[in-house]
Amino acid sequence: MKQPILFSTNLLGYAALVTLAFALICTCLALGLPYWEYYDTTLGSQQTVSNYGLWRYCINYIPDTSTLTDVCGDPVNTATGSGAADIRATRAMVILALILEIAAIVFTVLAVFRFKKKYLLHYAAAGFGIASGFFSMFGLAVYLARVRKDDYDLHASIACDILSWLVSWTSAGFIIFMVFVKKQDDK
Repeated sequence: MKQPILFSTNLLGYAALVTLAFALICTCLALGLPYWEYYDTTLGSQQTVSNYGLWRYCINYIPDTSTLTDVCGDPVNTATGSGAADIRATRAMVILALILEIAAIVFTVLAVFRFKKKYLLHYAAAGFGIASGFFSMFGLAVYLARVRKDDYDLHASIACDILSWLVSWTSAGFIIFMVFVKKQDDK
């Protein structure tokens, strides 16, 4: 007779899914928001607010005047030296992290709901989660080492990227612990 799967293993699977979904949301925000860096300065009566992301930068002048207009554009077009390649490398790393998080979610869903005793799916889901965290971390490292501007402050997308890789690793830990508990139940 088949033994039922314990509630604790299901709870670990659900926790892994929730944390992976949170990591996916954080990665999407880090990838899409133009707030990797932020700069605010005042020149006389004119305030300049600049934000910089992977896909877009904007320079806003407050208050608006007829001589100074707000400017937005692609940061790759304004990069000098190897800056364009570094921005593209950061984009690629974060996009790979996003793809691996989606793969981790798919494999976790299969492992938790459909193939509960196929441990290879569990290991694949955990591996995708770990790899996703590494790619998020590498993207952040490339950005901080090669792209970051000296006077700018780090902003929300950096925090989202850091949360993404930490939470991806946490979900992988949940999955690996779930396998350990299931194997103990099998004995």
